[in-house]
Amino acid sequence: MKKKYLLFIGMGDWFIPQIEIAKNYGFKVIVTDINKKSKSFKHSDISFNVDGRDYKKIFLLLKKSNLLRDIAYIYTGTELSKTVAYLSKKIKINWHSIKSVKICENKDYFKKHLIKNKLTFPMGISFKNLKGFKLKEKSILKFKRIIVKPSDSSSSRGVTLLKNFKDIKKAILFAKKFSSSKTIIIEEYIDGLLLDINGVIKDKNFYPLGINDKYARSKKYQVITGLKSPTSLSLSQQTKLYKEFFKTCKTLGLGPGPVKGDYIFYKNKFYILEIATRLHGPLGSIYAIPLAYDLNPFEELLKFILNKK
Repeated sequence: MKKKYLLFIGMGDWFIPQIEIAKNYGFKVIVTDINKKSKSFKHSDISFNVDGRDYKKIFLLLKKSNLLRDIAYIYTGTELSKTVAYLSKKIKINWHSIKSVKICENKDYFKKHLIKNKLTFPMGISFKNLKGFKLKEKSILKFKRIIVKPSDSSSSRGVTLLKNFKDIKKAILFAKKFSSSKTIIIEEYIDGLLLDINGVIKDKNFYPLGINDKYARSKKYQVITGLKSPTSLSLSQQTKLYKEFFKTCKTLGLGPGPVKGDYIFYKNKFYILEIATRLHGPLGSIYAIPLAYDLNPFEELLKFILNKK
């Protein structure tokens, strides 16, 4: 292997097992993290204390250290895919396009894409201020329960579940705090089975990497409190979900690289919540799936990088 380094963007402490896996596959590891006290620095060969969103600074640090030609692949396990896309293009690593990543990271753009391609998702509205909300309010009054969320946050930050419209203004202002674009989405709350799905796209083919059930507390703020692996879906339902997931990925022009999705299963239908260009977080992809399926999604991704079956 001529290019020997695997570059991790935003390597939190929970992801340290992935460093050891990468080293077992013959890679040397470069880590970036905004946390000066990150434990991952001690496990890496080279480390940079830098904000993972600052792709220009990361590129200059790599260039100054004469590392650009030695990087085989770039990975993030968190919401920093835009940086991975920019750096991959700059270093000429074959990865998801910047355009596709931007659509996935912005819930408003993503919803418009789903509508255009006639895909199944929870219905709702988007707006930037209370005036915009008032203009569209009538279309969501039929919903018994609603979810209010920012268009561009992650990890359920700024998300509120409402059983009525009494606290709608408060929920909108709360969501706005977590949105850099100040765009808010309100959608119908579907009380179904929450699902995490992982995969990798290579040579225009999709390779499944596990499905988990997950559980959010039913109170006001939607925080994930539990995970179950393997999924309770039947094999035929899993096959159907994988097919629908890959179909949506293709409409987004995704590939090659890792992909993960969040879905709701309700009345024999799969509703898309989001798709991202990475694997799911450490609880699912590092711990639950390897124990339940005897398959490590990150290890399978490394095989993909090394062109192994």
